[in-house]
Amino acid sequence: LVRVLVSAQLLVTTFLAVLLWSLHARLRRQEFNRWWASAWTLYALFLGVGRLALAFPPGWGLAKGTVVLLATLLGFLVAPALVFGAICFRSRGTITRPVALAGLGAAVVLGALSFAASLLWAVPGLTSFAVRHGLRTSTVAFALLFCSWVFFERMRVTKSRAALLTGASCVLYAVTHLVYTGAFLVQLFGTTTTATASGVGRLAMLNSARLLSIDVVLTCGICLGMVLLLVEEYQRSARALVESVTHEREVAEENTALQSEIRSRQEVERQLRASEDRYRDLVEHSEELLCTHDLDGRILSCNPAPARVLGYSVAELLTMSVRDLLAPDRKHEFDDYMTAVRRDGVAEGVMEGVTRHGE
Repeated sequence: LVRVLVSAQLLVTTFLAVLLWSLHARLRRQEFNRWWASAWTLYALFLGVGRLALAFPPGWGLAKGTVVLLATLLGFLVAPALVFGAICFRSRGTITRPVALAGLGAAVVLGALSFAASLLWAVPGLTSFAVRHGLRTSTVAFALLFCSWVFFERMRVTKSRAALLTGASCVLYAVTHLVYTGAFLVQLFGTTTTATASGVGRLAMLNSARLLSIDVVLTCGICLGMVLLLVEEYQRSARALVESVTHEREVAEENTALQSEIRSRQEVERQLRASEDRYRDLVEHSEELLCTHDLDGRILSCNPAPARVLGYSVAELLTMSVRDLLAPDRKHEFDDYMTAVRRDGVAEGVMEGVTRHGE
């Protein structure tokens, strides 16, 4: 029965690992999927090597010891790979190389210690088996519980049915592993007390082995859930990509409009500078009096030609008032001129002035 159920579970687990690696290669490569694919690949290898170990006769030998050691190490490596995948799925980050090596190294050490402890039993029977796999099933169970917590958290946030299915399957899978752990403990501690207790442990282990059929179903549930999760992640990434492309297009259009506006303003500024240059050229080379002053008569600007006629420099005129340049008998008319400007905005007439030398 164990051989048949292990073979069935091996088939389903291998299918899950191949499917995850295929999706990892074809869809957007996610760090969490790489760890999950690695975890189920290790579990498939553990089941395959373990199935091979069942074919050996009782008693220890070099070939059987090597196969059993390899199966034990592969089984312990599953837990950290599952945990690393859940961490990457939850935080969208990556597991650093030192952390990965530390976790996988710790799993190898625990596996080696479990195998070494199982060698204390001369015959590789149920007790030896319980020593090797009691700690393994418990670590895998806690890894599955951590994964289920991550999936339930995702379900709560996104209302994802795929996360609910995967999380529920992981919880039930963890429960079966805890049952295995309990049976191993009964077998282990029963052998150290009485023969009756040892028989109870043997019965517990044989009965717990029937849960392997449930493990096959739960593996199928995890397989379906993870595939749907990967599809959801791909769709989410595709939507994010479309939104990014749309935003980029909008930004490009806004940038094009802004560049066009900048060019228009630059053209206006160029024309304005050209107009100012023409005006400045006209004023500076005009022989007529062209000046500005404020409402108190202070001169604000003046062209060079009249300044030379009046005998002043432009800089000197900018320190003077229009009233200073009027003929003595015309100074009183300046107030009337400013009154007309304030009232009408314009004033016309002839201004009679004197030069620096009184002409």
